[in-house]
Amino acid sequence: GRKVAMIAVGKAAPAMAAAAQEILGARLGEALMIPKTTPQTHPAGMRVIPGGHPLPTEASLAAGSAALTLAASLDEKDLILCLISGGGSALMSAPVEGISLTDLQALTASLLACGASITEINCLRRRLDRVKGGGLARAAAPARVVSLILSDVIGSPLEAIASGPTVPDPTSRADALAILDKYGLTNSTPALVLSALR
Repeated sequence: GRKVAMIAVGKAAPAMAAAAQEILGARLGEALMIPKTTPQTHPAGMRVIPGGHPLPTEASLAAGSAALTLAASLDEKDLILCLISGGGSALMSAPVEGISLTDLQALTASLLACGASITEINCLRRRLDRVKGGGLARAAAPARVVSLILSDVIGSPLEAIASGPTVPDPTSRADALAILDKYGLTNSTPALVLSALR
């Protein structure tokens, strides 16, 4: 009798969502797919919100909001299946209070341009976004969260894949600030971003 919801995010979201729907059939309730582009076909009744990539866009914010709303609608009797793959960091976003989409885009572009690693970029993303670093799992509590994670990162650190929406953040505020300092970005980073990181 458990309600089963699903969120599929990332470049592999269409294939993962289709397979899950085929297996779960009528047991699958509300479902949200957040792919890079709208697939030609997708399971009937599944909401599809393509996000932006490699930089987050307004569509990414709509996707992040929809994901948090779906997760928060569940209770302790429910289960949410989270299908997570690479690209999800940009495709699904929900900035912390005071941070704008423009701020996120500028910071991400600066980090990409200066040669920061994906691990470093995701450290900052997790600190500035309500859906990352376990944010999706927190929103779903007390529902049961089951994650199937398809890695595109060497070594498969789970917090790095889509910035770990259902995984605890192993990094600290100090780590995030040190990355900005390492690449000489502290002085050019918007004050509100620095405030959020601190």
